[in-house]
Amino acid sequence: NKSGRGLFVFNGYIYVGVENRASGGKIYRRGIDEQTGDYAPNSQWDKIVDGGNGNPLNWWFSDFVEATIGDDDYLYVGTLNPLGFNVMRSSDGLTFTPVVLFGNGAIGNSACMDLVVYDNKIYVGTMNFFVGTSLFVSSDGVTFDTVYTNGNGDRRNAYTWWMNEFNGRLYAGTFNTGDLLNPEVPGAFDLYSKVDPSDLTESWVIETTDGFGNPGQYGIRSMDVFDGNLMIGTATASVEGSLKVYEASASSNGTITKNTIKLVDTPKGGIAVNKGIQEIKDYITKFVVEAGIDESKLYQ
Repeated sequence: NKSGRGLFVFNGYIYVGVENRASGGKIYRRGIDEQTGDYAPNSQWDKIVDGGNGNPLNWWFSDFVEATIGDDDYLYVGTLNPLGFNVMRSSDGLTFTPVVLFGNGAIGNSACMDLVVYDNKIYVGTMNFFVGTSLFVSSDGVTFDTVYTNGNGDRRNAYTWWMNEFNGRLYAGTFNTGDLLNPEVPGAFDLYSKVDPSDLTESWVIETTDGFGNPGQYGIRSMDVFDGNLMIGTATASVEGSLKVYEASASSNGTITKNTIKLVDTPKGGIAVNKGIQEIKDYITKFVVEAGIDESKLYQ
């Protein structure tokens, strides 16, 4: 069990998604008192999903979200799978049924990186190092339609890494790899916003495509609303740049613009590690080829 990939509270339990590339991801849960936040008396951590839920190539369970479909509440969770991410759901928090397999039709979509509910719809942002991240949406909780593919116009956008509602809009932040063949062209995250991302006739507002002017700040790792402002945390492998936290207020038209961005903190010592993007691509490709699938499918 190499890492914990997601935390969520659902129906009186706290859930933890676990990465395990040897035997498949796992999910643990423990009863809690939702009023106090303490563990429930005599509770313990129980393993409720093992072996990637029947598929050991589901290496991790990466994100959780609760969604109401009709009269029922479901817990949704996404996976990383070298043959394409899965999304599963459970009404009782114990038995998980797949609703998305094989990257929702594109096996290069290797992982679900973020799950959010916005305007009564479920959005799934993916990892795709081959042709760029995708974003999918579902209103029925079962069928996921395309919002964008190919990195939303920039194939270097490998993740839709974090999404958050703010001021009546959904904001989507990316991880941008930059030019893998030219270290002088580092990645810089993109940030988009839309009132209704499921409406393909509405254009995305491009808040930034250059990390707010900070090359090397390659990803938006977290966002949340605090005291009426949108807080944005970054990821970087740059020792010189360190990590950044931005506080963004809304502009008159409801979006955010560069002149409303305020840097509020630059933590010292916050250095991300470059894991070697080409190595990750090679690792995924290896499993695809071993499964008898043509490598070209990763680029479709």
